[in-house]
Amino acid sequence: MKPQIAEVRQSFTGKWLVVIDTYNRTGDRCAFSTESAAVFASSDEAYAGGARAVAAVEKTGMFPNMCESF
Repeated sequence: MKPQIAEVRQSFTGKWLVVIDTYNRTGDRCAFSTESAAVFASSDEAYAGGARAVAAVEKTGMFPNMCESF
């Protein structure tokens, strides 16, 4: 499982969210995408949160709670 940040975008609320795509072991196909709640104040904060989420998945095999600022 290889997660990577796919995009960050602003929601209609004005807050930002991050989308993380997770690829299969060979890295050629996206197995699934995970989208956080819009909990970040800026795109920079969303990228930083996405990086923390990717690190958590790589370390533990599990995503953090993506419904709160992580």
